[in-house]
Amino acid sequence: WYAGVSASQVRGRSDFNQEKTTIVDDYKTTSISDGIRHSCNSSYIARLGYELNLDSHRLLFEAQSGVTETARGGDLIYDEHRQLGEQVINDAVYSSSDRYSNEKRLAQLVTDYDWKINERGDIFSFRSRFRYDWYALEYTESNMFDNRGSRYEGTRGYEDEAHWDIDMSMNYDLNYRPTGKAEFGYQFTSYSEFGDYSIKYWNREVEDFQWQDDLYAKFWYRRQLHTLFAMVTDKFGPVSVNAGVRGEYTNDKMHISVKDASRDIERLNLFPSVHLSYEAPGGNIISAGYSYRVARPGIWELEPYITYEDYYTKKIGNPDIRPEYIHSAELSYRKRFNADNSLTFTGYYRRRNDVRERVRVAYEPGVTLDSLINAGHDHTVGLEANATLKPARWWNMVANASIYNYRFFSTFVGCTDNSILSYTASLMNAFTAGKTTRIQFDANVVGPRILSQGREEGYFYFTLALRQQLLKNKLSASLVANDIFRTAKYYNSLISPTLNSRTYVRPKYPNILLSLTYSFNAGGQHKNSGGTISSGALFEGKDF
Repeated sequence: WYAGVSASQVRGRSDFNQEKTTIVDDYKTTSISDGIRHSCNSSYIARLGYELNLDSHRLLFEAQSGVTETARGGDLIYDEHRQLGEQVINDAVYSSSDRYSNEKRLAQLVTDYDWKINERGDIFSFRSRFRYDWYALEYTESNMFDNRGSRYEGTRGYEDEAHWDIDMSMNYDLNYRPTGKAEFGYQFTSYSEFGDYSIKYWNREVEDFQWQDDLYAKFWYRRQLHTLFAMVTDKFGPVSVNAGVRGEYTNDKMHISVKDASRDIERLNLFPSVHLSYEAPGGNIISAGYSYRVARPGIWELEPYITYEDYYTKKIGNPDIRPEYIHSAELSYRKRFNADNSLTFTGYYRRRNDVRERVRVAYEPGVTLDSLINAGHDHTVGLEANATLKPARWWNMVANASIYNYRFFSTFVGCTDNSILSYTASLMNAFTAGKTTRIQFDANVVGPRILSQGREEGYFYFTLALRQQLLKNKLSASLVANDIFRTAKYYNSLISPTLNSRTYVRPKYPNILLSLTYSFNAGGQHKNSGGTISSGALFEGKDF
């Protein structure tokens, strides 16, 4: 038997500046916003489990329950100038505050079972996870006040819902010879949610908020995936082979009271992959691989009703958005210097079809709408270098650098073809300070990036992390400070015939994560690998 409790909180606070010019119905509106944006994400989770290990069987049950809270907002000053032709319609300054919160109360049950069938090592395994969120409230609020402090505009949005998801898998590992293994399996995933969305606007005439009945929406959504897969791993002298194929049937059902928004979409796909490697004398390894993958949109990307990030920025989903399909190929050379040091060079190519991008358009005078589209397809060709080093017994270092050429080809009106030569780099340092203390210091560089509508500039940042084990390893405390020197600066520019937008964000202090975990009698579960629990099942679920 084991038990544990975890608590974590991530806080962020940034300077925010944005300038937008929109042209709608001959109204030209320029708004400059300046102020502070902030966030605080928390989770409080308890777990109780039982693990049984016999000669040929391993069984584990675990129950988890807790609360997660996501909150963000901004307090900004807006300077708005609007004109119709040469006539000035409005020239005023407003103060704005917007808030977003999403609170969930969750429970989760997890089961792991492994059966070692024979002395050859064949294994049958079963994994299952059921999560239920019986209460989830997503709330958005925007407020605009004039220079006299009187309310000028405002909204209140509510998305009240409950959801549950299930993962199940059955695997059979067949060790058909000492160096060869075949794996066969079936996986099932189901995600469902139901609820309603409602919003009210500020009415200046009656000086009160009024419900917008025409925007009310009840919804029910379900995504199910059935997957069959087979994979073979073998070694023939210096040559290693890993090849597999995955067949997937996906069914998305969405019933929503918004006109023409209900959908029932079925997809059947086959995803192959193969990886070959050759180990030459002296520790040199040459490898090549290919895979075909899919990246599906999340449910929040399908929701066809408007929500507010702030009063000047509306967002909407797209129920017809298609998944991205990705072809990836790579060729790699690795040189080992000893057990702890290696150097790897990898050339890679990636092609994405139906690239998903969030685009911004002028919607109303001064107001933009962010929507999701399949913008086109892209190609990425690059070279990556990786060095793994151990300068001292207490110091591990990993360095990565990549340079790549990215080309985007538009198939959507309002997006443009573009290309860029960009780069990324990172240096990760892990230090052991005694038996119970770990320190990590990372440096990261992110190169510029092009979008279907514009560009994001590059930046660099540093991360410092400390982990301390206490009370005979029952209590674990972690403190992570991202962007510790405040060098990260986000700059984004979007340009279209009816919109010119520039956004600048700089953190006011490091993005700080504090995590505390207390476990009782938890040594057993950490000895196992590959199961749902040991791979980190704390309310993660699928990325829906």
